[in-house]
Amino acid sequence: MIYVITLPSIETRYTGQWYKWMWSYVDSTKRQDIRVMGDNLAIKIPPTEFLDFRQYYFKVYPFLMATIKVIKSGDTVFFMDGETAGVEAFEYIRKMENIKVDIRTFWHSGTYDKYDLTAIRGVHGENFERGWFDITDKIYVSSDFHKRLLVESRGVEKEKIIVTGNPLDLNLFSDGTKTIKTNNVMYAGRLVPEKGYDIVKELRKKRIDITVSLENKWDKKRFYEELAASKVLFSPSKQDMFATACMEAFGSNVPVLVPDIENYKEIIPERYRYKELKDIDWNNLEKLSTGNERKLVEKFQYEKVMEEWFK
Repeated sequence: MIYVITLPSIETRYTGQWYKWMWSYVDSTKRQDIRVMGDNLAIKIPPTEFLDFRQYYFKVYPFLMATIKVIKSGDTVFFMDGETAGVEAFEYIRKMENIKVDIRTFWHSGTYDKYDLTAIRGVHGENFERGWFDITDKIYVSSDFHKRLLVESRGVEKEKIIVTGNPLDLNLFSDGTKTIKTNNVMYAGRLVPEKGYDIVKELRKKRIDITVSLENKWDKKRFYEELAASKVLFSPSKQDMFATACMEAFGSNVPVLVPDIENYKEIIPERYRYKELKDIDWNNLEKLSTGNERKLVEKFQYEKVMEEWFK
């Protein structure tokens, strides 16, 4: 049996959808060997304040206890967020009760990324992370850049790390090639410097027309509609493991503009990367579009990603 410790459904990120996709995957594949440990209650945390660890672990603790009570030799426990207190509990079970349990974790980010909010806020998790990486049998990440960062920053054995990308549901996105363009440029990052919000504010002073999604109280459905109605998604983030908003733009057949830096080189084709801000021709953004951006992310449809997780 594979016991899945799900992410709390924090709707200001993307985790609420992950929970639904998990159930859809189990139902569509008729997998009898997967048991999802979780619920569908959303935690209301503002977009820039989601690191409320007390609420997070308050939600996760019951799932851990329920799993510990039923797990036996030959089972697998899969954490949809590897940076979770409780992963180590299953190492104790293996060592002290001699129960052979396979531990798998998916990693979004962590203190190994100097631009991540956890590192910026001074959450020093190096020792925790090294322990979790050490006891995990399979580590899943979103990109080759992400894998290389774990190997170089945390000394993780690269053979343990499997690159899958983040799951997406392409059915959520409208086709931007068939949508009237009411937005010039869309910015979908958090309103913080590491995501490039300071750059957005400077460009606005120069009369570049940029719509900032988090300045509006849109639900996800409205966001995807506004995204499809945009000429381009602009993401000047200093570093991203997977650039989820960019993938959502591609899923909407909307081109993106990102810096020509290492992490983006792995996942964003060259035509969408700029060397310097001054190189961008803001008056001719339409030339970036091929009309086939969606094909770039079809391999990340959630059924395909989750199939890799649960092989």
